[in-house]
Amino acid sequence: MTQTTVILKLPLPTTVNKSYLHAAGRVILSPEARAYRDECRWRALEQYHNDPMRGLLSVTIHFYAKNGDVDGRIKQLLDALNTIVWEDDRQIKGLHVYQHEDAKWQRTEIAVMPFEGFPR
Repeated sequence: MTQTTVILKLPLPTTVNKSYLHAAGRVILSPEARAYRDECRWRALEQYHNDPMRGLLSVTIHFYAKNGDVDGRIKQLLDALNTIVWEDDRQIKGLHVYQHEDAKWQRTEIAVMPFEGFPR
């Protein structure tokens, strides 16, 4: 079966600064980050009705936010989509990330496709 591009519209992830807490000498996921993952997974399941993609993947992410650190949002998003869109985010070998200013409708748009390899 040939895999095609999957495009999803998802909520804006929490930043890394709001994603983790320190408790009793351990690092744990914050309630805000847990809520994000739950919502993201639910919205992904609404839009993607196939088995998780297999093989090597390329991902393009567009974050629409009023501000923030572009790389601080990536981990929450990729982890949330494990076992839904792909089996594990270790499959991702190409990653392109863009941040756009949009204070009115903060969101994430993500495209996932088979990884074609590096240009030679």
